[in-house]
Amino acid sequence: DPREAADLALVIQGHLLISVLEDPKLSLVFLELAKMCKAVVCCRVSPLQKAQVVSLVKNNVSGAITLAIGDGANDVSMIQAAHVGIGISGLEGLQAARASDYSIAQFRFLQPLLLVHGRYSYRRIARLILYSFYKNISLYLTQLWFCLYNAFSGQSLIDSWALAFYNVVFTAFPIMVVATLDRDVDKERMLHIDQFPELYQDGIRGRLFSTKRFWIYVVNAIFHSAVAFFIPYYGACLVNDPRSGNYPDISALGVLSYTIILFIVTGKVGLETLSWTWINAVISIVSLCVWFGFIFIYARLFEFARVADFANWYGVPEMFVPNATFWLTIIISVVIALGRDFIFKYGRRHFNNRELSHVVQVLEYTHPSGFSRKHVPKEESHLLMRLETLAPKPTAHRFVPEMPQNGFAFAQEDNQGDMMGVIVKTRAVKTASAKFMSILGKKKKTNGESSPVTPTTSEPPPPLTEQEQEPVFTPNGVEREEGHIQRDP
Repeated sequence: DPREAADLALVIQGHLLISVLEDPKLSLVFLELAKMCKAVVCCRVSPLQKAQVVSLVKNNVSGAITLAIGDGANDVSMIQAAHVGIGISGLEGLQAARASDYSIAQFRFLQPLLLVHGRYSYRRIARLILYSFYKNISLYLTQLWFCLYNAFSGQSLIDSWALAFYNVVFTAFPIMVVATLDRDVDKERMLHIDQFPELYQDGIRGRLFSTKRFWIYVVNAIFHSAVAFFIPYYGACLVNDPRSGNYPDISALGVLSYTIILFIVTGKVGLETLSWTWINAVISIVSLCVWFGFIFIYARLFEFARVADFANWYGVPEMFVPNATFWLTIIISVVIALGRDFIFKYGRRHFNNRELSHVVQVLEYTHPSGFSRKHVPKEESHLLMRLETLAPKPTAHRFVPEMPQNGFAFAQEDNQGDMMGVIVKTRAVKTASAKFMSILGKKKKTNGESSPVTPTTSEPPPPLTEQEQEPVFTPNGVEREEGHIQRDP
């Protein structure tokens, strides 16, 4: 499988890249070759070529999300061409930072920006979007169920002012806290190779935001709306108290159904919250208290302002809210609605656990002093198989000793810039590189230029003599005697 091939790198220079990018067919072949490599280095390229390379990937690789990072004015076009642009504010000015989506001070901040804050942001935004659809479907489908009993006359079950404040006041702040502060695991779990960097794959594979998960939320909203309407509708006769003259009507049903919806969607936020704090608890309780304060004040406004809208729920809370059956109906409805969600989450976490984040959460609870990937329980065999693919490897030049020396890098002379070296290890890469060089050679001949030289010999160049050798220094300035400089081919 070319995608699981060896760790290869492709290096190409700017004026050779011109011939590649101006030919649509050749550029696609170049892209296929580049996709088989783990790194592609484009050196001595212009700002326009940087943007063209990003656009080549962006427009021809399905599902690809491109990111461009730069620190100078020559990187602006590349940053603007990518899906996500990151600018580094440094010695080369602020042009790149001003044109970017995100600005960082140093290049090393890219790792926490992607692995930590990027992952947190993905999870939070996914929950925010899905929950926003869920809570609105849950509310407005109660109006649809009511239409089955009012002959589709257009009569509204819920007061217009209550509908207006639903998204603005009553349900806005609990999910806002989750979308701002919620975390599933600590940030240290994603920053080190002995931890769990595989957690970042949640966003790459779209596990939390997909069509499947959207329809799961929609079906859940349909179920919750049915519970919030039919249980109060068929249980309204229980609230009937002939001695006090409290007969349930459309207003009482609307208040009861709306109250159940608020309890359900607020409880749903609690089930979706992974890191509880006092802020979550206070905001959820205050949101429900604000609703009851609103309904008691709103129900008395008709006494002071004779407005038709204020008459819909006039006197309803005083008659039905103190009734024990009112609260019993709410409790039964909430337990039925959220009980299914709780059972589903409990069973998924304990009996069909395929989420690495759930395992890490358990380890954080059972090992508060710290742990690594070696502490994953042995019974989680499907997770252990995934973790083995990230076994640490030697860091610098770890692929050179195991590969034959059958390729050459660029010479740094201007008259030798047409040479491109490709280290060939798999048949797929060899075929793609041969096709790429063949098309490029035909193009050169058509334009009257010489064909690019493709060295095929596997013999290494002869070593330098003692007079030709130059000392090689380490970063500390100490001469390294065993260092050699290889002659350019």
